[in-house]
Amino acid sequence: MDSKLEPGESYGQILQKLRLDIKAAAALSKTSERYKNALTNEIILSPDTDIRAFLDLVSQKRMSSGKRHFLIATGEIVFAALLFFFGLSILIPAFFVYSNPSEIIYYFQFYVNSFLPVSFGLYLMLSVDFLLSILMLIGAFSLIRRGSESLKDGNLQVTDSP
Repeated sequence: MDSKLEPGESYGQILQKLRLDIKAAAALSKTSERYKNALTNEIILSPDTDIRAFLDLVSQKRMSSGKRHFLIATGEIVFAALLFFFGLSILIPAFFVYSNPSEIIYYFQFYVNSFLPVSFGLYLMLSVDFLLSILMLIGAFSLIRRGSESLKDGNLQVTDSP
């Protein structure tokens, strides 16, 4: 340990022993599910107020502001809404832009047919269209989930009022 960081020799020894004990507990918890459960029950889920205060003190450094998490979640939700809209508009164009689904097919077919034979181009375009829209929808749902996790990380959970 750095001598500038040690408040006292005995406290430095306590911290060094704690560091070694934490390393030993972490190494043992990786070897067996039994040790992992024991560590979780005895330390992480401990009702002891001193242990809870220590865990809070250690985890304070990792916590960041709720405002940052809120902005991240908002951006993810807005981007998810865009992906959802574009994914649905590609999958079901008649609902959004075009009066009939064949219009968008003819629109894309015009560009695809200039590079590929007619019969192959239509099937390729439809396959790519379907896969792209499905990927956009999956990405939208994934972003909504990540936005929810960002809100939870920032301790911004929605609760029911009594």
